[in-house]
Amino acid sequence: MSLFARLFGGADDDTQVDAARARALLSEGAVLLDVRTPPEHQQQAIPGSTLLPLADLPSKMGSLDPNKTYVVYCRSGGRSAQAAGLLKRHGFARVYDLGGIGNWR
Repeated sequence: MSLFARLFGGADDDTQVDAARARALLSEGAVLLDVRTPPEHQQQAIPGSTLLPLADLPSKMGSLDPNKTYVVYCRSGGRSAQAAGLLKRHGFARVYDLGGIGNWR
């Protein structure tokens, strides 16, 4: 389990993916969620990602389909680990954590 996951109750290591695996998941229909703030997303975002700030995730979770696959990312990996853990705890079985946006190479 990553340090962020241990500190913040995030996802475990089996949900962490690299860019190649994330791209493969996206090509299979996964949804790419950016859990950063709107200003961060406006400054730089992965093309095709959907902005859903971590702070809004609990109240917006009902709008997400628990049967879909999700790949989450943030700036450095802390918020994405929290988001992935939260989604998993609420019954989302296919959630993957890319970590920070810098991992998208």
